[in-house]
Amino acid sequence: MMTTIALLALLSQTDNAWPQWLGANRDNKSSETGLLKAWPKDGPPKAWETKDVGEGFGGVSVAGGRIYLLGDLQDASHLFALNEADGKIAWKLKVGPPRNHSNKAWHGPRSTPTLDGGRVFAMGEAGDLVCAEAADGKEVWRKNMVKDLGGEAPKWLYCDSPLIDGKQVVVKCGGSKGSVAGLDKATGAELWRSAEFTDPVEHTSLLPAVIGGLKQYVVFTMKSVAGIAPDGKVLWQSPREGDVAICSTPLAKDDMVFVGSSYTTGRFTAFKIAGGKAEKAYDVDLANHHGGMVIVGDHVYGTGDRKKGTDRKNADLKCVELKTGKIVWENPSIGKGSITYADGHLIVRSEDPKNGGVALVEASPEGYKEKGRFVLPDQTGRNSWAYPVVANGRLYIRNGEGLYAFDVKAK
Repeated sequence: MMTTIALLALLSQTDNAWPQWLGANRDNKSSETGLLKAWPKDGPPKAWETKDVGEGFGGVSVAGGRIYLLGDLQDASHLFALNEADGKIAWKLKVGPPRNHSNKAWHGPRSTPTLDGGRVFAMGEAGDLVCAEAADGKEVWRKNMVKDLGGEAPKWLYCDSPLIDGKQVVVKCGGSKGSVAGLDKATGAELWRSAEFTDPVEHTSLLPAVIGGLKQYVVFTMKSVAGIAPDGKVLWQSPREGDVAICSTPLAKDDMVFVGSSYTTGRFTAFKIAGGKAEKAYDVDLANHHGGMVIVGDHVYGTGDRKKGTDRKNADLKCVELKTGKIVWENPSIGKGSITYADGHLIVRSEDPKNGGVALVEASPEGYKEKGRFVLPDQTGRNSWAYPVVANGRLYIRNGEGLYAFDVKAK
């Protein structure tokens, strides 16, 4: 078993880690370079796969020679630590009840663990937040969003990936006491609540940002988008209607905040934040559902849902100019799915259980330039909502009960 000191030493190394949801900066961009600029016909070579991590929709975190993720087994929802080299389980920890939804198609945790200071923080779908030693999985503390914080779960249960900021862990718990909570990361004790902001929480995670010189957490709900200060005060708030479910984490750049959603109110919306107010800059036809978006330079890339109100299978990958909202180009690509960025390219993964396609696309406003595509070897028959992750020369793809690692480093 790896010692805590050994793991801390590894975590301090300058590897290309992916320590939390959407990567080190929560911007959905890998720091990797020297990757393959084009994939072979059958895709990049597979390093390993495992089918021992249970059902789940959440992503992976990678640091210190380990991979961390959540999954449901028969007895419970678990936090897993895998060896990065071969995918073998180093340890697992029970988090909460398994398969906590009436619809079997939605069984499994939805969130991504967060690594910080030799510890890992993870939230199960029933709102069980656990803090454990990253080296051996020893539990340090736990809190339940409903029982301990008086929170209220969203319709499809908790999907929040914990955010570490200094000495606190910030989560969306919901409830009349405040939608957002700051907890002492050492003990789990409650430090504050967003008493002025009580919107029912949705299925997004918080975005840390500095806007107008003020540190804040951007939160997106069915009713609004808002900036919450590190003590729970509301810095700004603007109405932004959603429908059915809000799933994609907001984006921010140059005192602008960007959000995307789907269904009848589906669109990509930009807000200019100044003087404690949020002014809507534009709406554009990019109905982003589960798959997220990524800002590269002066453009944003993401897959839509129902193209102009039609069937979601007609969804396109789109490139949008951030300043104006102009759609620069759009292409069917792999259809509706999730996205990440690494070394000048987008990696786009289809959510379609009958497709399973993963494509490498140049991140360029000059047009759609695909550099390779492959299909995962096993299809589960369930939608694939976990985002692709690139860390330390590997591409990680979660697929129902399995996790695949592919070598994408150029030789």
